[in-house]
Parts: sequence; C-alpha cells; structure tokens
Amino acid sequence: MTDRARDLSREDCAVIDEPAAAALIGLSWGRAQREVDRLILLADPHLAMRKIEDAAAFREVRVSRIDRGHVDVWARLGAADGVALDTALDRIADALPAGDRSTVGQRRARGLGLLARNALGVAALPEQLPLGPPETFDHLRAEVTDHLPDSSRGVRRPRSVELVVHLAGRADPYSGEVNLASTAELDRYGHVLTNQLAELLRGCRVKVQPILDVARAEPQDGYRVPTWMGRVLEAQMPYDMFPYATTPARRCQWDHTVAYDHERQRGAGQTRLGNLAPLGQRSHRVKTHGGWLVEQPEQGVLHWVSPLGYRYTVTGNGTTAHPQHVTADSPATQL
Repeated sequence: MTDRARDLSREDCAVIDEPAAAALIGLSWGRAQREVDRLILLADPHLAMRKIEDAAAFREVRVSRIDRGHVDVWARLGAADGVALDTALDRIADALPAGDRSTVGQRRARGLGLLARNALGVAALPEQLPLGPPETFDHLRAEVTDHLPDSSRGVRRPRSVELVVHLAGRADPYSGEVNLASTAELDRYGHVLTNQLAELLRGCRVKVQPILDVARAEPQDGYRVPTWMGRVLEAQMPYDMFPYATTPARRCQWDHTVAYDHERQRGAGQTRLGNLAPLGQRSHRVKTHGGWLVEQPEQGVLHWVSPLGYRYTVTGNGTTAHPQHVTADSPATQL
C-alpha cells in the first residue's frame, strides 16, 4: 500500500496517514485500497494529473501466441475506453444464449471476439443487441463493409447504459456557490479526478440526481422504500451495512432494522430513515436466520452482536470491532 504513495511529498503523506490507517482498520481490503487511492488523488491533484498524462504513453493491447487453441489478451486503456469496453462486453454477454451453461466470463470472451469480427465486417452482433446508433459503426472502411447488408453490422437503435458517478462538494454559506471536490467516484471502477469526467462522459446524456434534504425525508407507511428515500440512504450508507461487507448499496436489499409489522395501523412510519439499511442477500439471511442481533440507535449507525457475543459498529465509513466479548447473559444482546 505504501508504494501507491511513494511519489507524494513527506507533507502530503503526513496528511493522508491518519485517514489511510483508519481505512485499513475499518474497511475490507478492496474498499481500503479504493479509499487510499482517493486520498492520494486528493493529496496532490496536480501530481495525479501528470501521472495520468504520463501513463497515456503506455496504452497498448497485446495478443499472445496461440496456446491450446486460445490466446491471452492484455490491455491498458484510457479510463473512458475501459469503462465502455466493460459495459459493451456485459451487454453482449447478457444477449448471448446461456443454454450451453456457459459462464458470464466465457460469454464476455465470446463477446470480445464478436466485437473484433464485427469491426472487420465478417460477423454480426446478436440481433437483439442495440449497442448504439447506426453511425457508431458506419465509419468502418468502405472496402470492408460496403458489400455487406446492413443487418450484418449488428447495430440497432440506441439503448441507454447507466454509469453512476458520485460527486461531493461544499456550498459557500454566503454565495451559495458549490465547490466540487477534486475527485469523483465511479460505481464499480473507483475514483478519478473530477476534471477527467468530461472525457469519461463525452457523448453521454447526464442526469443529475440531487440528494434530498434529510430533514424533509418523511416516514412512509408502505413496506417498499421510495426511490427518493433510497437515494438518501445510498449517500449515507454506500455499502452493505453488515460488518466488513463489500456489496454496493445499490445492489442490496433495503432491510428494516426493526422488522416491518404488516399488521400495524397506518401512521406508524415504519419505513423511515433510522430504521433502514442496505443488506446484501447473504447478510440479510444471516440477520434473519443466523443468530446475529442488530440495532440502529441512530441513523446510519448499526450495532451488531454475533452469535458468539462479539460486537461491531458499522457506519458508512466502515466497521469498528469492539474488543470486549459479550456473554450470553449480557443485556447488550437483548436488541
């Protein structure tokens, strides 16, 4: 982990030392790495930009010799191209038939080959797969594609793909002007400098989703969590709130910390901030059937007790394990 910060000055290292240590203690290894990367970008954005520009010189794609009928492909791409390729392969993999029990990874590999042969004009993409507007692939060389029917290019009408970008900033209390932080987070991919977003989002239709005022988030009677409330919760708790969990909140279920009672009268407001938290499928099963106990004494702070009596506090910033061991007779287990 120290190698990541080796180009920072001593002063910048001192600034990120404490939050980096906290990340290593309270987060899973993958989340801690992403958080340290964010801190390094924040510590010296100008250095980060120079390193990005230098790294562009090393972009390349290598294809190995054939081994047992296969080749290895290695690539270093710009962030925008990498995200686009990843998204395209996911969509092709989803469109290919899975009746042969192939894995997603195997279908993604087939998809990469289809993209290559489609660009050469010798194979069509899946008929039901609209990768983009027709002009996306119409710039192929005329001698390759002019003799082919339009359907061979496998391109249909546009279809949207969602890339979630999280921005943070502070509003000036006097002018109301918002000063954005120098980094932004892309779901699934990590952090980038904010000034890289223009390249990443070029050609995209951007939809801004402002976070609602927490003070105006009124409790709801229905079991389902409204979309607007889910956005507030995601901003406060971006990951599964089970100890050391790593699943992003947007792929989790919204769990009622105090179980929802369908028999209660209207007006109880059981679906509310302070009684909701994102839990992945496995975490939800453990809470329901695994003997774990949980309470949410304040919004966004979950206290967990394991079946063996170990205690954990989980917030949007990570997990804190408490050294004391709770006995079966302790009142702390009566949540």
